[in-house]
Order: sequence, then C-alpha cells, then structure tokens
Amino acid sequence: MRISEAELKIIEAKRKGKQTIPLEDEEYDLIVQYLNGLGFVYTHIPMETFTTSFKVKNRNKRIGVKSGFPDYVIIIPYWWVGKRHNILLFAEIKRQRKAYPTLSPAQKEWLHNLKSCNELAEVFYGFEELKAYIEALRK
Repeated sequence: MRISEAELKIIEAKRKGKQTIPLEDEEYDLIVQYLNGLGFVYTHIPMETFTTSFKVKNRNKRIGVKSGFPDYVIIIPYWWVGKRHNILLFAEIKRQRKAYPTLSPAQKEWLHNLKSCNELAEVFYGFEELKAYIEALRK
C-alpha cells in the first residue's frame, strides 16, 4: 500500500519528536485512501462554501445548499456488517484530540435529524476514530 502525503507528514513529525495534530484536509486524505482500499462507496460533501460573492451566495440558497451537513456519506456494504442490506454512515470529521471540538448549531441539528431517521450519524475526531468505528461494524 502506498503511503499518502498526510501519512508522510505525520511520520516526519514523529521522527523529529513533535506532537502534531493533522489538519482536516490531511485527515481527509487518509480517509479517502482507507475507504478506497476497502472498496466502499462514499462521497465527501463539499460544504466549504464561504464566498464574498453575492451571486454565488444567492445561487447556493436558491438551489438548497444548507450548512452543517456531515462531511462524508459512506455506504457500509452488507457483506461488511453481516446483514442483508447496506447501511449509511454520515461522518462529521473534526481534528484529532478535539483540537476544535465545537459543533455548530446547524451540525448538531443535522446529526440529530439523521439519527432520528435511524441512520448512523457520528462525529469523529480524526481518521483513526473513524477507522476504529468502521472496523467495529465488521461482522
């Protein structure tokens, strides 16, 4: 398996004796590599929609862009969980060790509403937490 750029940064920091907390984008790199390796179907929801353009803001509002939706939608295959059907996991990713632990009110609302639909909707502080959760689902 090929080592990603994010993993190389973590390895280099450890060699230098530094305790680094990967950025969310570095965590995303690890998540994508892991999910691709498993052959799972997933998507990242690009909600990084900050703009000063009123044209873009108005378009986003018109087409229904809502803030706070979880970062990833992951289809966990039936063969992984030992069930007759796939399950959905909505994953909100934060930096490791709760460096920025605060969820926005919109994020809390989305997670609550998704859970009320009997969906898996969780906050993960870093790639390792998400990986451990997915591994724990394995039958």
